[in-house]
Amino acid sequence: MGRQPQAGDTLGRYVLEEELGRGGMAVVYRATDPTLEREVAVKVLHGHLDDIEHARRFLREARAAARLEHDSILKIHDYGGGADKDDVAAYIVAELIRGPSLQGYIARRGVLLPEVAAMVVLRLAEALSCAHDKGIVHRDVKPDNVMIAEGGRVVLTDFGIARVLEGDSVTRTGALLGSPAYMSPEQARGEPVDARSDLFALGTVLYKLCTGKLPFTAPDPLATVLRIIKGAFTPPLALNPRIGSALERVILKLLQQKREDRYQSAAELAKVLRELLADVGIDDPEAALARYFDSPGDYNRELVGHVITRSIERARTARERGEHAAALSYCDRVLAFEPQNTDALALIETLSSRRGQRRSLLYGAVALVLAGGVAGAVVLARGGGSDHGSARVGSAGSALASG
Repeated sequence: MGRQPQAGDTLGRYVLEEELGRGGMAVVYRATDPTLEREVAVKVLHGHLDDIEHARRFLREARAAARLEHDSILKIHDYGGGADKDDVAAYIVAELIRGPSLQGYIARRGVLLPEVAAMVVLRLAEALSCAHDKGIVHRDVKPDNVMIAEGGRVVLTDFGIARVLEGDSVTRTGALLGSPAYMSPEQARGEPVDARSDLFALGTVLYKLCTGKLPFTAPDPLATVLRIIKGAFTPPLALNPRIGSALERVILKLLQQKREDRYQSAAELAKVLRELLADVGIDDPEAALARYFDSPGDYNRELVGHVITRSIERARTARERGEHAAALSYCDRVLAFEPQNTDALALIETLSSRRGQRRSLLYGAVALVLAGGVAGAVVLARGGGSDHGSARVGSAGSALASG
């Protein structure tokens, strides 16, 4: 077992300056690379995992992650050590991100606006697409493994790190592997995982960003896993009406129990999210996300106004096309942001009155039919709509009269 280093030690050529954090598998240090004169992050495998087999897996995954080149994937610079390397603990050297984790960010700021959440998840989907194309499944997608770098760059970390413990069903302390609340059903059942398992986890992240809650929670990890396997959760729109029906459909598809019912690739998900964002006028999500992280309050105010305007436009277009359910859905979203919005209320009143008129015409036609006034029923029905509709009422009247 390699000796566990601490701040002040030198690991390889890297001087460990301070501990930044620790998890179930490793400790992360801010370190200095004197050769290249830059600061880096050094992740050191815990001593109780630093046997030859775990160290080899750790370094194998580091090599795989180092081949991934994407702006939203943590850059790996170096790796070394291990149980058979001169008593030096296994370690990975990565770029140093000067910013909070996504978990820390939402703990401080709370629920994100749905479009902002969609932009964050879009970047993660594109990062996963890059990894999946090279046969790498993350296995532990969660807000703690996402960093917000300078300039609003969203960075997914710890690629493939869970595979260090591959083959173990539990850790040596008896805890479940991974993060139970973000596990896919197949991962929770101990079945083989694939790219679509990462998409389930990403759906859980999106649900959390939009509602402030997890879809599957319980008092302990095992109970949480059982809830995931059962699959019942509160629809996100019920928790936050601002989400809108379009984004809710994305979340629900990601959280399908059967992986064949989810999006089949991260690239497919990214395409859907880009289209959804374009629908509200966000044509450059990367630039928009940078603006958001630069000034969240200002961006949110601007975004809400823009979403309201676009939703009213979409509602009017849907009404003109006769798509009343869609029109009402757009109006509902506007009222979730602005309960007294006069445009949305007027549209709803118009849509409701039209439905009421059609209902009154139908009731009137039925009343005349029952009174034997078949001709009157046909004339009345024609006044309310198409020849097709009047023909149906006329046929019903004839049948009743002949009886």
